[in-house]
Amino acid sequence: MFSDDNSFCHCFFSRAQSHLNWLWHKRLSHLNFKNISKIIGNQLIRGIPKVQFVKDKLCLACEKGKKTKSSFKPKSYSYIVKPFHLLHMDLFGSVPVKSRARKIYTIVIVDEFSTFTWVVCLRKKSHAADEIIALIKQLEVLYDHKVRQLRSDHGTEFRNSYLEDFYSISGISLNFSAVINPQQNGIAERRNRTIIEAGRTIVVEAGKKPDISYFHVFGCVCYILNQRDRCLKFEGKADEGVFLGYSSISKAFRVFNFSRKIIEETIHVNFDEDSFIHDRVDHPSSIMNELTYTPSDPVPKFLPSDVEHVAPRAWYDTLTSYLISNGYNRGKIENTLFKKNSGSHIFLAQVYVDDIIFRSTDEKLSSEFAELMSRNFEMSMMGELTFFLGLQKYGLSGCKPAKTPMSSSTSIGTIPNGADVNATLFRGMIGSLIYLTTSRPDIFTLNLGLWYPHDSEFKLVGYTDSDLGGFDIDGKSTSGGAQMLGNRLILQELKDINDLGAEKKSGIMSSSS
Repeated sequence: MFSDDNSFCHCFFSRAQSHLNWLWHKRLSHLNFKNISKIIGNQLIRGIPKVQFVKDKLCLACEKGKKTKSSFKPKSYSYIVKPFHLLHMDLFGSVPVKSRARKIYTIVIVDEFSTFTWVVCLRKKSHAADEIIALIKQLEVLYDHKVRQLRSDHGTEFRNSYLEDFYSISGISLNFSAVINPQQNGIAERRNRTIIEAGRTIVVEAGKKPDISYFHVFGCVCYILNQRDRCLKFEGKADEGVFLGYSSISKAFRVFNFSRKIIEETIHVNFDEDSFIHDRVDHPSSIMNELTYTPSDPVPKFLPSDVEHVAPRAWYDTLTSYLISNGYNRGKIENTLFKKNSGSHIFLAQVYVDDIIFRSTDEKLSSEFAELMSRNFEMSMMGELTFFLGLQKYGLSGCKPAKTPMSSSTSIGTIPNGADVNATLFRGMIGSLIYLTTSRPDIFTLNLGLWYPHDSEFKLVGYTDSDLGGFDIDGKSTSGGAQMLGNRLILQELKDINDLGAEKKSGIMSSSS
């Protein structure tokens, strides 16, 4: 619009056009103005006014939603005209493979004028400052050129009071790249990449040849060592199976066990690579259908797509969800114990990884559980429990119980004409007991703590005793003591005195309940 007076005019077109530009910018989901102008110029859409779209201010929503990092344009000209006027530094590490000198960090220093590179290897980052100072002094002496500037990132290996004091005395100025912007230290960063890729390429080229000696023919018959059952003296020790491949999580073979009808992962396998399933008439062809599934032991049938990836924790979570959905309750303290009540009867099931032990006061509940598990899981019923944790084979069930681990009158020493102890048998016996007590603390103790009745004494009393040269094996002296708080033992000590008079102590914290 223009006024009648030709001496001046008022134009409102720019203001209206600016408002129209930003209105269509918002309507088109904050499309940038360059693309809007291109769409209008090529007449790709209809219904938008043909005006010139120019960005004359910032859009707050675009700045918050589309903000990107600033670009780093390469320098077209370097003002450095002499060696050592500007050195670029960077450090990388730690690397997983140590050098022969046990060094895992590397400092890379690049001269911008000559692009010559120095590489210094370190055992620790804290050694970086001394190495940098030593290198600078060496360069200045050898080449008779002063180092003027150093550029690096803000790492403490480059920026610390020790180096700053040296730079101040030597007249060296420092330049640091902006925080979280390694592109500003691009010369050293790119040289780092070049060195790492060169080292990786050399290692790959000079590496060992691949070993394929463990390859076997797929589908061949194999023989698997039976480690699950307690075999009798003259029973066979191996089960027949078929080779299916290799474990993805362990160094083991995947085999189908004909006896158990499950897939196992084991290393104790012998292969008959000239014999295959279809050559044998003693195995039904239905086995081939079973091989299309790859379950662990046991694995739910209703998860055939995930069975290859089932881990012990995932298996336990699956079993827990299944039992809870069928009315079984999980123990609050012992999470692997499941319980179900039916009137006055009770059912208990204890899970040990892939083995389940269950018992009930009503035979119907046991049968119901066995049917429920067999219907949805690939499992084998082993019958009544007669062998648990290997304790039966050591004859511990016939041992005489005692309140203390050893009689106070027993003297420890050698038996001159006694038979040698079977170390393997002893380790197996102790290992079974340790496993029982550490995996099930509720078996050997119910409560931990000190109990003081209201009318009990509350005073500290100490007792001590010693035995001069009383140890039969080496003649050393021993002494010990105990401290009682009221009538409760709180500390027990044992001292072993060697030939030089030094004492070796061991303390045992004891509690009664």
